[in-house]
Amino acid sequence: MNLPRLIRFYSVSLTLLAAVCASPPDFNIIIVTLDTTRADRLGCYGYERAHTPSLDSLAVDGVLFENAFTTSPITLPAHASLFTGLYPPVHGVRDNGIYRLEDEAVTLAEVLGEAGMNTGAAIGAYVLSSRFGLAQGFDHYDERLKGQPGAKAAFYVERSAGEVTDAALEWLNGLGHRRPFFLWVHYFDPHSPCRPPAPYDSLCPGRPYDGEVAYMDSQLGRLLDCLRESGEYERTLIVAVGDHGEALGQHGEPTHGIFIYDPTVRIPLLVKYPGGELAGKRVSGNVSLVDLFPTVLEAAGLEWPGSIQGRSLLHDNSPGERAVYLETLMPEQTFGWHRLEGLVQGNMKYVDAPVPELYDLTADPGETQNLVESEPDRAQRMSSRLAALKWELERESRQLAGRMELDSESAERLRALGYISGGAAAHSPDSLPDPKLMIGSLGRFMEGVMAEAEGEYAAALAAFDSVLADDPENLYAIRYKGFVLMEQDSMRLAIEQFTRAVELQPESPANFMLALAWSRLGSVGETRSWLERTVKMQPGHARAHAMLADILLDCGETAVAVEHMETARRLAPQDKRVLNDLGSLLLERGEPEAAAESFEEALAVDPDYPLALYNLGIARYRLGELEEAEEVLARVAADFTGDKKVQNNLGVVRAARQDREGAERAYRAALDADSSFAPAWNNLGNVMAATGRTNEAAAAYSSALEIEPDYAEACFNYGILLAERLELPDSALMLIERGIALAPDSPRALKMGDFARELRAR
Repeated sequence: MNLPRLIRFYSVSLTLLAAVCASPPDFNIIIVTLDTTRADRLGCYGYERAHTPSLDSLAVDGVLFENAFTTSPITLPAHASLFTGLYPPVHGVRDNGIYRLEDEAVTLAEVLGEAGMNTGAAIGAYVLSSRFGLAQGFDHYDERLKGQPGAKAAFYVERSAGEVTDAALEWLNGLGHRRPFFLWVHYFDPHSPCRPPAPYDSLCPGRPYDGEVAYMDSQLGRLLDCLRESGEYERTLIVAVGDHGEALGQHGEPTHGIFIYDPTVRIPLLVKYPGGELAGKRVSGNVSLVDLFPTVLEAAGLEWPGSIQGRSLLHDNSPGERAVYLETLMPEQTFGWHRLEGLVQGNMKYVDAPVPELYDLTADPGETQNLVESEPDRAQRMSSRLAALKWELERESRQLAGRMELDSESAERLRALGYISGGAAAHSPDSLPDPKLMIGSLGRFMEGVMAEAEGEYAAALAAFDSVLADDPENLYAIRYKGFVLMEQDSMRLAIEQFTRAVELQPESPANFMLALAWSRLGSVGETRSWLERTVKMQPGHARAHAMLADILLDCGETAVAVEHMETARRLAPQDKRVLNDLGSLLLERGEPEAAAESFEEALAVDPDYPLALYNLGIARYRLGELEEAEEVLARVAADFTGDKKVQNNLGVVRAARQDREGAERAYRAALDADSSFAPAWNNLGNVMAATGRTNEAAAAYSSALEIEPDYAEACFNYGILLAERLELPDSALMLIERGIALAPDSPRALKMGDFARELRAR
């Protein structure tokens, strides 16, 4: 690779032809994003207590950028900037969880893929799930996540660096000799809470964050070693970059997302070019995450479509007067505090806030001496420069992101990671308080968030109450308190909190939480009312449409129910719960074939989703596909041995296949789970009657009717047994007539009517 020939583009904001070079580069490309990683905690950046040999080796073999900045100290917006070359006001992704990068965006993976590269990704956390739009352009997007100890086991939220590396190597090995490739690897380990595995916990005693960074580095080392062993290392462009840093308590911030001080916005950036070009170089100029998009494409000999804010790092990056833009909207969208926007120019940083800030990053790297009052002219110049830059970015805005409405499961997954985004300010932006004045409550709030994720509900409530004592209109503290009360089954108290949230913010996500709370109390009317309000206020809320469809179906409003379910499916085509709900509705309508298709779609999203597997088994049974039905239900039954309904329905399918022994095992398993489950007693009686065990069958039917006296099917079955086997026609007639009275419109009641007349004639 001859780098000098590639130095062709010089403008900060470029407009080029949309076409890209038809041929791929003659080298591979790997981008490794280091979530929540501070530059000043790596050995190559001067941290003497670091254990980061893998990253340090990349610094030796490549270029280290001393002053690299993220665009936002929030994972999803930062990654969107990296892969589009655009600042957040332009691409539109401003926070986690509630935005999606739309298909209209052009991503690095799309450009490289169209040029002929094989593209794959392995991510470490749900915050970058494909549902948020970053999967576009990747042939393979590995997001197989698992629950972490302490997190709610039902929600798959993150995986370790070791598992991410395993997934990346699995994809690389599966490529065979197909080259070149583009691989994105995302490590999440340094994110709070920090619990480094052995031996990294003891390697960095009392410094769990450093331990997580060390463990992450070791797993990056496995990936690099594999490249070296295969001979690919020298012919691979490797970028290792942080998405944002971590405050670790500096400026009163526990984690990240609230402020734009250097601990959370200054990031490590290492670029190793193929063939050892530029090895060992250090660049002091200010660079931004948006610069990676044009850098990678220029190195690959490809042009980029449209105008971008980034510039190629293949140029001479002297400090100059380039202004690098920073922002965080989390204070506003999560807590109802003022958003922060700023810029870094040379060695100066300016932050626009109710109390504006100006810092000399060379003389005051800790950003403790606000120079706004002592240097008013400089502060005014930088304020004007920021205002002009913001105007330019807003003018360039592409509307490439859409707002999302999270279903309850997705919100739970993000909460389990400690993410709390998804709200909006209750007041006008100009009246919002300065985050600096409110930060005292954030530590207590995060204590509550983490306690809730760990299931420590009393501690969580105490933390949220403490926040609300100082900030009674804190929307997220109110809603989180409601979440915790729901977890404790205190629905009435939860409803009080969610109602307060809706009073403060009529379009609040608490509308949906009120629907959930009333649903758990069994109030169909209130549930329906709040669901209807939710879909009116938030028409993109897929889960609300799905739940409303279920209620409407029960109310006999089938046509409207189908409309809402189809809306849910359109809004969330990859939401397994919506797809499962749609299948259930179709099953209720007597359309098992269409239902099975919907369940299959849910399983394409999550092959191990038990509800969809179970329902698919029922649909296959109703279609007469007994072998397929048994296969699916047996798989679910193996994982849920204590689920009486699963075991019972497995028995029904086996009985239909004339496997009476297998059916009996399943029915007994159902009764082991719940000895008062009448359907299993009834079905067990059927098997015993079919195998000539008349007295045992009679006892089973009798048990079913003792538990559920109005069980029409058990009346019919016991009546037939009494008439045909025990020759007790009077007792039989009494049971059959009772069954007919209980279910006069059932298909079987008509046949039993004929049998009753026959008994009377005997």
